[in-house]
Formats: sequence, structure tokens, C-alpha cells
Amino acid sequence: MSQTQEELSYQIKDVAEILGWSQSNVRKYMKYMNLQGSRTEGGHRRFSQQDLNDLLEAKRLKEENDYSLKMIQAHFNKELTDEMIEKNESLKSFLEESVEELQEQVEGNTEKIKSMAELFDGFVKHTEKQIKQISENTTQEILSLQQLMRTLPDIKKSEEDQQRLREVEAKIRIQAREEAVELWNQKPESERFMRSGFLGLQKTEKLGERQDFIESYIDKKVLQYVQSDESDESVN
Repeated sequence: MSQTQEELSYQIKDVAEILGWSQSNVRKYMKYMNLQGSRTEGGHRRFSQQDLNDLLEAKRLKEENDYSLKMIQAHFNKELTDEMIEKNESLKSFLEESVEELQEQVEGNTEKIKSMAELFDGFVKHTEKQIKQISENTTQEILSLQQLMRTLPDIKKSEEDQQRLREVEAKIRIQAREEAVELWNQKPESERFMRSGFLGLQKTEKLGERQDFIESYIDKKVLQYVQSDESDESVN
């Protein structure tokens, strides 16, 4: 019955013969590569096929790449040193090409970010202009409505006037909401966001506090308008 590759075992003299090394050299490489092998019941050391494969790889690195024992040890510890890169021209070329590709990607992404920033800046300026125009128009309509109400007799307002008032209040709410959102966004991040996740790198906006802030601001603006309107009526 033949043994599988996993079941094969070798004595140190067999390994030395296959590698063309002395037994002392095999032991030296075993120490640096942390190869323990196994022990028989009689206390004799045996090497598996994988142990032999690792030693063959160490021999290849030594002969083809001129690796030192420390470099071979680093290789099997999945480490990469400057010496190893210098010894391995193909690896060195690969890393240099990878660095160049990364630099090109960074440069490309920098240009994209710059373009996006310019677009965002234009959008912000356009939005600010629209908000300012809406604010001016709404303020003018409120002043016009208040002037109109002062000229009316102190009787129950008509359904048309009530509808007009409701429309103005709706515009006040819209304007106030936009102002509230802008004010909220101007708050420090520590007030608007909570941190979570690994090392607190994930930011989550405090949506509940944001909504309360906006609604409170809107209610205050509407109340100011109502009080201003009532004050004007009492004077007349």
C-alpha cells in the first residue's frame, strides 16, 4: 500500500541527501525556518513532505536569489525586507510599477476631487442666491400683506384673506426651514454628529436633534410673524 504525500516521512539523512547538504546544514536551516518535524515513539526525528518542500524552497531562494538565512527566515514569516527586494529583480520591478500605477491613480483622483469641489462650490453659490431671492420675495409679500390688512375694517376677514394668510404662512415655513437647515449645517460637527465604530471613525448625524432644531426654528419664525401681525392690528 503506497503512502500519500501527507503520510511520507523522511529521516534527516534522507533530507540531506535530497538537498545535497550536510546534516548540520539541514539542522541550521531547520532552526531558522522553525521546522520542528515530528518524533517517533523511539524519539527519532522525522520530516514530512511539507517540511521537505519548505527546505527545497529555501535552497532555491539561496541559489537563485542569493538569499541569506535571515532573508529566508523573513520569507517564511511572510515578511518583505529591502534586501529581499534588491535581490529579487522581478519583485522589485513589480513593486516599482505598482507604485507608479498608484501615483497615477492618486493624481487622477486628485483631479476628480478638484472638479467635484468646483462643481459643489458652484452649486452652493447658486443655492445661496436662490435662498436670498426667495427670502427677499417672501419678505416683500409679508410686508404687502400687512399693509393690506391695516387698510381693512376691523371685521371678520373674508375666506379669500384667510387663504392668503395661509399661503403666506406656508411660505414663511418654507423659508424658515431653509434657514434652519443652513444654521444647523453651520454648527460644529461635534454638535451635529455622533461617532461610533472602530476608533470612532464612523460619523452619524443626530437626526432627532436636527429635526427638533428645525421644527423649533420654524415655530419661532411663525410665532414672530403672528405676534407682529397682531401688534400691527392693535395699533390700528
